Amino acid sequence: MTLVKALCIAISMYSKIPVFQFQWKEKEMRFAIVFFPLVGAVIGAAEYLIFKLLSCVEAPLPVMVPVMCAIPLIITGGIHLDGYMDTSDAISSYMDREKRLEILKDPHIGAYAVIRTVVFTEVFIAALAALIYFAPELMNIWVCGFVLSRMLSALSVVTFPCANRKGTLYSFSGKKDEGFNRPALIIILCEIVLLAAGMIIYDPQGGAMVIGAELAVFLYYKVRSEKLFGGITGDLAGWFLCLAELWMTVVLAVAAIIIKTTIV
Repeated sequence: MTLVKALCIAISMYSKIPVFQFQWKEKEMRFAIVFFPLVGAVIGAAEYLIFKLLSCVEAPLPVMVPVMCAIPLIITGGIHLDGYMDTSDAISSYMDREKRLEILKDPHIGAYAVIRTVVFTEVFIAALAALIYFAPELMNIWVCGFVLSRMLSALSVVTFPCANRKGTLYSFSGKKDEGFNRPALIIILCEIVLLAAGMIIYDPQGGAMVIGAELAVFLYYKVRSEKLFGGITGDLAGWFLCLAELWMTVVLAVAAIIIKTTIV
């Protein structure tokens, strides 16, 4: 029953999918993070289904791409994009660590959040359009990136230092004073290894590009979060998730363009 409740907590926290409500307890919250990738699986499945349906009716790119870009926001309610925007404001402030952490808590939106989100959206739309146009066969591996990004985000929650031990993210990390949440860490590592192996077996080149892009962003996330904030927060985890999914799309799109134009 603990794992069932942990699953419901993960879905309730990280998506808009309705689940039955109950009082959250620490022993359930510390395992919720291992189910976080299931939200990515729902997003990936929805993306693939919509892509196939719109392809069958020969929907033009100006219709297909915006719809597919909206799917993650509809399913998650924009929780990760909110973190991306808050973090963009904090990083762009060039203030000290304490001030940056205060900015993350500020409910107001700043100019830099708007600017970076507009640029993010434009790049994501352009990259996704290029990917669909030049290499639609890579969409099978692209949708797996939504699961992998959440596995890596979960890994960061249980291994990276937390900037605030009173925040929600610290409760989900399940960390104790003596170390990591080891059971969750083992499960998450197994999830990552199995998914990565499956992606490489299914499509060696495409899988390697998605994995490489997201791992690069993961390392960047670790360095920047510890340097600028002294650890991670829920907002920073959302910032990472957005960047990971953006860059895996960009890398696949660029590779598709290069391969297509070289062959031609």
